[in-house]
This record gives sequence, structure tokens and C-alpha cells, in this order.
Amino acid sequence: MSYLHSINLTYPDNYYSQDRLFEELSTQWKEHFYNPERLKRFHKNVLVKGRHLALTLSEYTKLKGHEDKNAMFQNIALKLIEKSVSELIESSGIDVTTIDAIFSNTVTGLSVPSLEALLMHKIPFSAQTKRIPLFGLGCMAGVSGINRASEYLKVYPSKAVLFFSVELCSLTVQFDDFSIENLISTALFGDGMASVLLVGEDHPLKKNAPLQWIGSNQLLIPNSKDVMGWEFRNSGQKVILDSNVPKITEKYLPSFIETSLQNLKLSTADITHFMSHPGGPKVLEAVEKAMGFNSDELHYSWNCLKEKGNMSSVSVLKIINDHLNNPGENKDHAVSFAMGPGFSMEAGVFKWI
Repeated sequence: MSYLHSINLTYPDNYYSQDRLFEELSTQWKEHFYNPERLKRFHKNVLVKGRHLALTLSEYTKLKGHEDKNAMFQNIALKLIEKSVSELIESSGIDVTTIDAIFSNTVTGLSVPSLEALLMHKIPFSAQTKRIPLFGLGCMAGVSGINRASEYLKVYPSKAVLFFSVELCSLTVQFDDFSIENLISTALFGDGMASVLLVGEDHPLKKNAPLQWIGSNQLLIPNSKDVMGWEFRNSGQKVILDSNVPKITEKYLPSFIETSLQNLKLSTADITHFMSHPGGPKVLEAVEKAMGFNSDELHYSWNCLKEKGNMSSVSVLKIINDHLNNPGENKDHAVSFAMGPGFSMEAGVFKWI
């Protein structure tokens, strides 16, 4: 099996309260909203208190289409990645040249060479380090990346691998789109970066790892390809977000989690930590209803939503890290899960050590 050794979270320096963001958007869109209370409701209903953003507020209006946005993405993303990975390497004490593979993820920008290749020009990894870029998994990629890296370590048990995810959701802003999904997007999504160090069964850092990864599961829901994703426009990436996401989640999640655990001869009674991607308030409420959770079981998911907004794939990595920092006395197994484009679900199952 493989082991999750540590996680590092890094954010852009710019942090704004939800009230300040509402004021800025109200100014930008004042000609389109004769009743600003409608816009204010969106910002209030998502329950977000503040978010990190890649740019200062005045810089967003200067972006001229997809080329500008993507160039800004590459520049800022690489700085965040270098900072987070450097801190993770230093805190773990690992020799960077011994990291055998790098898994990278984003869904909010494009880069060729891919982000992990750019990182290798900044940090002295071995030139033979394997590179596995992920794209298109959306919010689900935080769970998927750990799962794919862990599966790799089953084959190479003496190795260590790095997984990182960076999402700059704010750079997909569409100032000329007044659809419900874009209004929700501008009220909900934030920016962040996370890096994860994982090691195999025979690696010496295994003894310091708090979680053992023991399995994964994924589900692609039929006839759901238009539920979530992006449209790629000259103005950048426009969000696709169907209002039925909570209903679909409520319908499919219980049996999906049950199957994920049964495959490992476990049940929900064995799980002491549920690490759910936050999505939004309606998604979290659907998860609670579907799984029969009390108000405390998704505490860190609700906190992440309130403090940082929805950071796409980075959110679940923050939530896992929050559980690592505050595990409590009752420790048995943990399950991480998230939904993403497809429409799909992925789960990762861990055992506390």
C-alpha cells in the first residue's frame, strides 16, 4: 500500500471579504442590475465569508480575453507551486532527487510544457523524474490525484511521489455573462494551491505518515456529460453548472460510498472521518441528507467553504489536511470524496496509523 506523508497549502496574497467582492461586482455590473439585491442574495446564500484571489480587484478588469487570462494563470500558478512544493520538501526532509514521479493537476488554465515540467526548471528534481499531468477532472481531481499517485506506489513500493493541484478559479471570470451559473460562480469560487507527498510501503518516510491509503473507487453517471464543465470561449473559460448537481449527488452518493467501502470489506460504521469536497451549501446539504450525517460530521468541509470558498480540487486537499492537524481521539478509517465533470464521483479510503 501507499502512505500519505504530508500536505502543504499555499494561497495567493490577496484575500477579500465577501462583502468587498459584492461591492466590486456591483460596481462593475451596475448597469445590468437595476435591483442589486438579486446579486447580493447569491453572495449571501453561498455562505462564503471571504476568498483568496490571484489578482487584486482592480487587475481583473484589465484582462483582455483568454490569452491574457491564461498568461496570468501560468505566471501566478508557477509561483504558488514552487512555494508550496519547496515548503513541503523542506518540512519532510526528503531528498528532492529521490522523488520518482510528479502528478500535477489544474482545470483553470492551460500550460504546455505542463506545470510539473515548468516546476522541474525551478527545483532540482532528477531529470529522469516521471511526469503525469491531469486535466479535466475539476473538483474531483484532489481525490483522483491522491488515488492515482497511490496506485503508482503499489507498483513501486520503495519510491516517493509528489502530487500537486493549483486552481485559480477567479481567472475564469466572465464580466459579460449574467447567467445564473456565472452569478453563482463569481460568488462561490476562490483560488488556492496544495501539494502532497506520498510514499510507498518500503520507503523510510512511511514511519512518519499519518494515513495509509488502502483503496479507491470512481463512478461515471450515465447521461450526465452536460451537468458540469467548461465552455472555452475567446473571453476565457465559462462555467457549466447544472442546478441538478445536489439532486444527482443525493441520488447516487450513498450507494457509491457503500460500494467503495464494501470493496475493502468496510462499512460506514468503520469511518471516523468523512472528507467531502464542499461544492456549495446545497451540495453539502445533499451529502448530509443522503448519508444521514449530523451537523458535525462535515465540520471541516463547511469551514473550508466559509473561509476560502470553493477552490475546486484544492478544497478537499485542505479538508484532508485539516483532519490531519485535528484527528481527535477516535481514529479508525477515513474516506475522501468529491464530484466532478462527467458527471462523476471519486472516493479514496484511508486507514489511520
